[in-house]
Amino acid sequence: MKTELFTAPAQSADYRPDIDGLRAVAVMSVVVYHALPLWLPGGFVGVDVFFVISGFLITRLIVAQLTTARFSFIDFYARRVKRIFPALLLVLAASYGLGWQVLLADEFSQLGGQVAGGAGFVANLVLWREAGYFDNASNTKPLLHLWSLGIEEQFYLLWPWLLWVAVRRRWSLAGVIGALALVSFGANLMLVERDAVAAFYAPQTRCWELFAGALLACGTRDGHFTASLRGASLLGVALIMASLYLVDDTRAFPGAWALLPVLGTVLVIGAGPQAWPNRVLLRAPWMVAVGLISYPLYLWHWPLLAYARIIGNRAPGVGVSLAAVAVAMLLAWLTCRLLERPLRYRLRGGAPATLLLASMAAVGVLGYATLAAGGLPARAMVVGNAANAALLNWDLSHTPDCAHHWGARMNFCFGVGDVALPRVALLGDSTANSLAPGLGAWAAAHGHGLVHVGSHACPPVRGLLPSARWKPGLDCIAGTQRALERVAASPSIEVVVLGLFARDLRYWGLPGVAPGASNAQRFQAFASLLDADIRLLRAAGKRVVLSYDMPFARMPARDCLPRPFSTWLSDAGSDCHAPEASLRDRQPFVGLFDAHLAARDDICVFRQSELLLRAGRLQFVDDEGRLLMRDDHHLSTRGSARMAHLMVERCMTAFAFR
Repeated sequence: MKTELFTAPAQSADYRPDIDGLRAVAVMSVVVYHALPLWLPGGFVGVDVFFVISGFLITRLIVAQLTTARFSFIDFYARRVKRIFPALLLVLAASYGLGWQVLLADEFSQLGGQVAGGAGFVANLVLWREAGYFDNASNTKPLLHLWSLGIEEQFYLLWPWLLWVAVRRRWSLAGVIGALALVSFGANLMLVERDAVAAFYAPQTRCWELFAGALLACGTRDGHFTASLRGASLLGVALIMASLYLVDDTRAFPGAWALLPVLGTVLVIGAGPQAWPNRVLLRAPWMVAVGLISYPLYLWHWPLLAYARIIGNRAPGVGVSLAAVAVAMLLAWLTCRLLERPLRYRLRGGAPATLLLASMAAVGVLGYATLAAGGLPARAMVVGNAANAALLNWDLSHTPDCAHHWGARMNFCFGVGDVALPRVALLGDSTANSLAPGLGAWAAAHGHGLVHVGSHACPPVRGLLPSARWKPGLDCIAGTQRALERVAASPSIEVVVLGLFARDLRYWGLPGVAPGASNAQRFQAFASLLDADIRLLRAAGKRVVLSYDMPFARMPARDCLPRPFSTWLSDAGSDCHAPEASLRDRQPFVGLFDAHLAARDDICVFRQSELLLRAGRLQFVDDEGRLLMRDDHHLSTRGSARMAHLMVERCMTAFAFR
């Protein structure tokens, strides 16, 4: 390229513009996937392409310097700092500044942890730790994308030392790298089925992709295959393109599916710069230009899209997404032109790297302080939404007295009052847990002990089985059986509330039911289990309440809260009364329960929809503008109190329970 707008000021003799073109393929795949996921369902594999490129380039550089005794650890890390830190510091600061204006306390606290993780290059570990049932949606985390940078930097931290030892001891580099790659790939295959989140974020299950590039750098002459194998580039391009459409977020990833983009990238790089796709397609000027700004483009695009989602209170439309991508490309070019290059190429000596290290440490401390301060709740955004923001908080998983008396190894073991001899037991999943504060407050006010035992997505029914789509956590199946049988045998317990989420019927493993069975067949099998447990409880003299119809909305409740700048992107927040027709999959699952329970008089059938659905619309907020829900299908503490009052009216009064 003749223009200096994108071309690096100085290029070594072994510079390969086709690799910058491959970077363009990688970054644009990720950007399109994040902006318009339906257009490119497997675009996230662009990160895997980046991993291979990084492993190849960094290993080629280090080995070349080690073999000529020109390698310096200080120089290596100083170059990494000058390459990685400038753009990252700018994006971290910008994300933090915008978050100050628009994020609630819990969101800003989480952002602080991600800023600290990004500054310390452990974002993958921070995000791994955050992942959970009640975690915020991924598209509302402005620094989610830094997980990949964390893995790369962890690799860069250790890899030079291992190569240095291998060269000094004259080990076979290809043998060492190949062995490490096989171990990492094996760990990936074993973990992805048991814990896909861990396999995605853990460095030990992703570094085989970097090792693939490293092996290419050490196992081929001059970093590419012989001329007779240059046709491999066409196959490599085909594998990468196939992965963009065959791999999607329903696949167990990385797993074996990651082989498609990884092998494809190895073949493209290994074919050498004279292979036809490399020479004609990847060296096209516009491809090289995008590749040269790929790092800042990767950093900028996701925070812009995430904040568009947060501020607009809904997934951004095509126009907003494309505008965000255009802004990201402009910011990437400006970052490269005005920040990266001056610091990287014009400033010599160790002072720039030292200053960048100090700045990154300061940003990391700021992020951690924000996390420790609970998201700085004195900010105007939080104060203006204080009443409703408080209703989003939820910490009702465990109380020590419950675990002591009930010994439950489940997600929830929550007690109020006399937990050793409670009069009320609440069993069930997270929708049952969202009833706990309201029922607990009522029980405490009337001198009743209450205990809640259950697990996420785990109905209070004995006899369920694991399935491909339902893998019970902690001690769901056995724990539910123990809890239900103990409740039946406890003389102090008079009322048992069973809470479940009808929509989850599609997931539960049921005895004698094939995976492809109809909803009616699945419900028939489930109903027989449920009826057996109701008979057990009734025979033990317990009054039984069954709740199952919690609505499932298309938006989280926090999207009802006003945000600064929200009118720029949408009118969301002006109407938080979603039409019942828009609720996800409400029928046929609730309808099956309704029909089965219509004539029952041995239990109290309690419908949460009586409070939440009015005139065919879901009420996220009450008449005073206070949130009744805290996400898309769980009650807020206010909603729980209102729901408990309704349950007492409908069921406890009928039981003559005081």
